[in-house]
Amino acid sequence: MVNFAKAFSDYGKALERIVYPPVCQLCSTDLSWFEEIICESCKNSFRKLQPSLCFRCSKEIGPFSARTLCEECSSSTHCIEKTWAIYDFNASLRKFFHQIKFGSRHSPLMIFREEIRTFARQNIPENFSAVVPVPLDWKKRWTRGFNQSKILALFLSQALESPLVELLKKKKPTRPQSILSKRDRERNLAGSFRYSGKQALRKETVLLVDDIYTTGNTVRECGRILKANGAAKIYVFALARAGLGESRDFTFQSLEANR
Repeated sequence: MVNFAKAFSDYGKALERIVYPPVCQLCSTDLSWFEEIICESCKNSFRKLQPSLCFRCSKEIGPFSARTLCEECSSSTHCIEKTWAIYDFNASLRKFFHQIKFGSRHSPLMIFREEIRTFARQNIPENFSAVVPVPLDWKKRWTRGFNQSKILALFLSQALESPLVELLKKKKPTRPQSILSKRDRERNLAGSFRYSGKQALRKETVLLVDDIYTTGNTVRECGRILKANGAAKIYVFALARAGLGESRDFTFQSLEANR
């Protein structure tokens, strides 16, 4: 049976592309019929993390390392059980997120939906009571019109068949973590988040979702609050993991100031 709705949709898409030829949002080259939002060349410039990865923070340790934790995680204790991340937060991905956040357009995030779903089904167990996005403060949420971490959390929720639950609120704006000293980072976040669940958790296992894992202080502070309100174990997913050398990059600081 002919699917007339799909046929009309495809015809409309073809007509729109003829009248308004789409271009890559990163390099501005014309997109082919099968390309969406960005060209394949730019998409391939998003480098995936390579093993071995730190179990706790997903930082690259090295291809021949037998270690399971990086130096920082092995010398400290925190409430995160494990972190999963897919990409290295390289220059191409920084530019992409810069355009999303400053352009107030969340639709480009759709290019990661299938990648996240596939990764989740292959690597993340389906035993979470809640998938919880890291919240934005009200000012950034109002200015941008969306929370990118919530969109990524929705992709994971669908893949893992676990409910997306917004259990956290950010009470106040904070300074970007990347421009602060290690000593000031925890003080910067102290008191900025609060638990917003209707009732306390009952030893549930929670998957906390952020877009970019940088210093790790944000997810640790969120995890601490969730544990204080009854969570048994906290796991983390981030789309990308920033390396130490990138956390001082000027472009990255500008992005973090608006996250």
